[in-house]
Amino acid sequence: MDDIEKDLEDITKEFFGGGKAEIKQPLKEKIPEGVYRLPLKVGKVGQPLDDGNAPWIIGTFVEGYVNKTHPNFHRGIDQAGPRGVPVFPIAPGTVVEVREYPKGGKTCKILHNPDGLTSYYAHLDNIRVAVGQEVNWDTPIASNSDTGNAKTFGTAPHVHLEVKDSKGKHLDPMSVIGKKVGSFKTASFHLDYLLRLAHHLED
Repeated sequence: MDDIEKDLEDITKEFFGGGKAEIKQPLKEKIPEGVYRLPLKVGKVGQPLDDGNAPWIIGTFVEGYVNKTHPNFHRGIDQAGPRGVPVFPIAPGTVVEVREYPKGGKTCKILHNPDGLTSYYAHLDNIRVAVGQEVNWDTPIASNSDTGNAKTFGTAPHVHLEVKDSKGKHLDPMSVIGKKVGSFKTASFHLDYLLRLAHHLED
């Protein structure tokens, strides 16, 4: 077991009782086209996910007490991977925020049309995109790292991913991953999307 793998194993045991999350997205030889995808394309030993190497989810979506680091909730998932590998958007969209926070470190937020979903990526490094930029599944937005409180608490490199719907409600990202882009839209999603995009780009 290499150092990265050992670090992630220790964190899984400390924060989540030693159990790795069950991955709800069926893994196939080929990732289907046109669906929401995980932001890291490699699993715990750096092999491509489409080669049968399962993603290593060390933090799941939880409402309520998680641990001393997240006393009330964990409104996203944490996908672990080697330091420095590219982080990709979960789907095409427009970058609406690039910012550094004390807890999240270097972060990026993307608004996705046609569903009006927003994805938020934290603990990044070497961000390669700018506000207003259009991105696709294969656009590297940053590199996997441990900026923010991940470094403070000694957590191994991982991407913290959050997803909100068009009304701003947090969704379990694993309920979105694997679903077809466009399957979350509502009758008002066009207006919601345009208003939220205009608001973000004016900030």
